[in-house]
Amino acid sequence: MGIHKVRPIPKPCINCTEAECYNCDYALARWPVSRECELEPLRKLKLQAIARMQRQIAEIDRELEEIKRKNQEQ
Repeated sequence: MGIHKVRPIPKPCINCTEAECYNCDYALARWPVSRECELEPLRKLKLQAIARMQRQIAEIDRELEEIKRKNQEQ
């Protein structure tokens, strides 16, 4: 799980003089992220999107009920 170091060192990293990889274009070649680490935040984002849509649907339902109630009163 998580991030692991690749062996052998990727070609772009062999002659690198940077002390840290955090800002490098090749960081993921050297330190790939596990599929689990990719999926966990994606799942969280999807759950948040579902919750947001459920709130929007509830608001639409409330408005529809209000419109139907007003139409019945007329």
